[in-house]
Amino acid sequence: MLSNKWKNLFTDMLLIFLGLLFLILFIKFGILLGIISILIIFYLVKKYNLKKFTLILFSFALITRLIAVFILKPPIELDFAVLYNASNALLKGDLSFTNTSYFRLWGYQMGQVLYQTLLLKIWFNPLIIKIGNAVISSGTVLLIYFISKEIFKEKTARVVSLLYSIFMFPLLFNTVLSNQILSTFLTYFAIYLLFSKKFIKMNSYVKYLLVGLTLGLANIIRPEGIVILTTLILFSIYYLIKSNFIDTIKKVGIIFLSYLVITNLCSYLLIVTNVSPIGLSNKDPLWKFVLGFNYESVGMYDRNDDYLVGNSDLEIKVIKERTIGNIAKLPILFVKKTNNFWLSVDLYWSNNYLENETVNILGFNLKGHDINQVLINYSRCIYYFMFGCLFLGLYKNRKKEKNEITTFLQIMILVYALVYLLIEIMPRYVYLPQVGLFILSGFGIEYILEKMLERK
Repeated sequence: MLSNKWKNLFTDMLLIFLGLLFLILFIKFGILLGIISILIIFYLVKKYNLKKFTLILFSFALITRLIAVFILKPPIELDFAVLYNASNALLKGDLSFTNTSYFRLWGYQMGQVLYQTLLLKIWFNPLIIKIGNAVISSGTVLLIYFISKEIFKEKTARVVSLLYSIFMFPLLFNTVLSNQILSTFLTYFAIYLLFSKKFIKMNSYVKYLLVGLTLGLANIIRPEGIVILTTLILFSIYYLIKSNFIDTIKKVGIIFLSYLVITNLCSYLLIVTNVSPIGLSNKDPLWKFVLGFNYESVGMYDRNDDYLVGNSDLEIKVIKERTIGNIAKLPILFVKKTNNFWLSVDLYWSNNYLENETVNILGFNLKGHDINQVLINYSRCIYYFMFGCLFLGLYKNRKKEKNEITTFLQIMILVYALVYLLIEIMPRYVYLPQVGLFILSGFGIEYILEKMLERK
């Protein structure tokens, strides 16, 4: 008879073997790295009460982003190339690009062109724009921390901001010459300015004036202001029950007026200086809807639709065919678009060029495809954990009274969800509302931290 000590020998050996296989699998696909990163963040925040946390957070975010900027060299292509070339031309005083159909239809792209031109004047190298991206997106990480502190406890705000700082999509996206990075920072700065207790003693008229100007600047860089203004209207209607009607109208009116002044003034100056014949206007607003209702491309860009650009009659006809004419397909299209937009972990723009390359790291030759897969799965681990915390926290707190920032962010995300059901999507377009998702995930993170404290 075998003693109890040896009865489970082969079972234990097989478990060890399978454990090693799982460990290799998790390391290979980046899952283990993601889990370890999350555990380290919770451990550090719970264990240490760092007094200079804001400095540490900003430094960490900036260093990791600069490392990505100096290591990754994605090509400047498609719209990014058009805008970069326009910035180069503008710097040299060459305005011939303004006569192209691109800028005669979509003048709103000129905001990013102007911003890039200013940076290129400092150093004529696209790297200066990427370094600017790294600094600005590090500022966004700080804003996530500051906004989260307005809603949650200190430790929760720290976990939320640290999680976002290691999330690969915004971290690596700094290598791309996108107009989303500065626009997102300005938008959340305006939200922080609007709701933070730190500015409660500021003259209300000055504050709302600054909020409107900041949102206007964000819209000049990237035209998403309509979503934020719609959110502001819905938020104001929701809170009219609790607040003075006249006072609310004044506040919203100041924000709208200052927003319109800065955007229209910039547009007018572009016209009179011949930098943009149409200012910041959009001469083909239907194009986004043409693409958004394209069932075959699942709402994304399709070059087969290019013949419709600028022809409003044809665009209306195609939109009707894809909506009223195929109404049974719309629910399936909406589900697919929602999945591709909100649940995608998109590293395409920063990392796709590595797919067919071999990268030498510390003497080891690694396939670019394998590196990309590790980074994507690492991102998924962080992102899906955030989503789990988001759902858990909102469910647990659904009956509790929400503060104004929470309500505003919830409305904003719902407005974004509705808008992107109707217009063209790309996974990278989620950049701005994604910040709001991370902030709101603090409800679940706070719940987890409280349970950890109870267990202790």
